[in-house]
Amino acid sequence: MRAVGKVRFGISIPEDLSRELDELAEKTNVSRSELVEQAIRNMLNDYIHYLVPHECEGVMVAVCPSDRGSEAVIESASVSVLDFLTLRYGRGVGYWVVRIAAYLQALVFLINYLVINYPPAQFWESLQAPFAAIMGVSARIAIASITAFIVSETYDVFLVS
Repeated sequence: MRAVGKVRFGISIPEDLSRELDELAEKTNVSRSELVEQAIRNMLNDYIHYLVPHECEGVMVAVCPSDRGSEAVIESASVSVLDFLTLRYGRGVGYWVVRIAAYLQALVFLINYLVINYPPAQFWESLQAPFAAIMGVSARIAIASITAFIVSETYDVFLVS
């Protein structure tokens, strides 16, 4: 007896795939039809991009090789996003994004400076000197980093636009 609202059709699949499907159905106590139905639903969900009319703006794929840290992917993605924004919305938006990012980096530097120079909480007094020694040296690095960021990313926006 056919289920209400369902359509029956035949498919041909390799024998090894059929065996795996039967094994999974047995282990999960679910019929082959239910497994195939769920697989089709998952596939349609994965490819909904092709089924819904839209204007595609672009695709970004981030892959992190096992021998490199995720920092490389994040840095590459941020450059790609800046390039996309510049190409899509123009040089003005690209420069604006660079300025905002530089302001945020400067804010982190300022917070670091304040934490070093303001009187510490009682529980932190013994840790203040080592913290200041480590983070104080990074102030010059932070200034150099912000400067390098502004110069390189402004040049990137100029080249991309």
